[in-house]
Amino acid sequence: MRLFVVTLLIPLSLFTLVTVRADLVGMPYLAEGALESSIEIKTSGLSGEQLFVVCSACHSLEIGAAHRLGPNLSGIYEKHAATRHGFTYSEALRGSGIVWDRGSLLGWVMSTETMVPGTWMLYHNHLTLEESMRLVDYIISVSQK
Repeated sequence: MRLFVVTLLIPLSLFTLVTVRADLVGMPYLAEGALESSIEIKTSGLSGEQLFVVCSACHSLEIGAAHRLGPNLSGIYEKHAATRHGFTYSEALRGSGIVWDRGSLLGWVMSTETMVPGTWMLYHNHLTLEESMRLVDYIISVSQK
């Protein structure tokens, strides 16, 4: 049995994960990679603001907005991690000593659990390095206002 996991970007929504059993939808003959290449998602043209739509399901960049599933990210640039009042952080992140700069934000977006073992986000990065950099640059630009 072959399973295909497809990630789609839906504006004003989350990444939607769809799992399809090829044999149940009459496609047991699909060559390896055929479905994946036919459903290639183009995110290379998206701006950092457009890429943040996915993040906005759990985070806000609006000054004074309430925390969501994740903390409000307004004003985090050059601040110590895990210091937002009213949000409960993991012990690992509280003890990390991280200051949010471009490099640390990029590392966090690229692989949260690798950067600080014992932490996690519901989001798992499916972006390229270039896309992740655009996302981080957007977060920084809004955070500095």
